This record gives sequence, structure tokens and C-alpha cells, in this order.
Amino acid sequence: MMQVQVRMFICDDGERFMGKGPAKLLRLTEQTGSLRRAAAQMGMSYSKAHGLIKRLEQVVPQQVLECHVGGASGGGAQLTEYGRCLLQAYEEMNSKINAGAEQAFSEFCAAMGLDNSDAAST
Repeated sequence: MMQVQVRMFICDDGERFMGKGPAKLLRLTEQTGSLRRAAAQMGMSYSKAHGLIKRLEQVVPQQVLECHVGGASGGGAQLTEYGRCLLQAYEEMNSKINAGAEQAFSEFCAAMGLDNSDAAST
């Protein structure tokens, strides 16, 4: 089956800081209440996850995660209001890009006489 595949990253001076991985990490952190648990679910080390968030926060104008150090309550992390807005805006932009890619691929297939009735994009 033919398909179009789109990979989208947001870069600053050529260096990636937001993409599918960081977005998933933010989403899982919001769901689990823990950066460590989110990283584990992704098969990622905590230090790598922390580095991704730190890189992201170096580029955007506000903090995206609010972390609480362990202790009796066990610590945890949650997205800030800005972090939730950033994640939502990223996911909406990604959906629009994928929809545009699907449309462009359909037009390409039509122009080239290709059957894309089973086509999908990722």
C-alpha cells in the first residue's frame, strides 16, 4: 500500500526542540503525573527525558513542567498552563500538516495515475 509519511520537527538554529517524542513525553507526563514514569513508558532514561524538557524550556518563553521533589508525597511533575497550551498547539499544527499531506498525496496520485484508494499517511 502506498502512503505518504510526514515527520515534523520544530527547530531553533537548526537544532530540534519539539517533535513527536517531546510531545509524547509531555502528554504522558500529564497523564502519569511523573516525568520519570512517562520516560519509563517510552523506554527512555530519566536523564534523557529531563534533557529534552530542559532543551525545550531553553527555547520557549515559559516553563512547561512544574516538578515537585520527592519526600512523603513522592514528588511528581505536571504541565504548566503554558505547557498544556504548547502541547495542544503542537498537536493541532501536526494534525493540520498531516491533513495537508494527505490532500497533496491524493492530488499527486491523481496526477500520476496511481491508485491510492488504500493510501494512508503517517
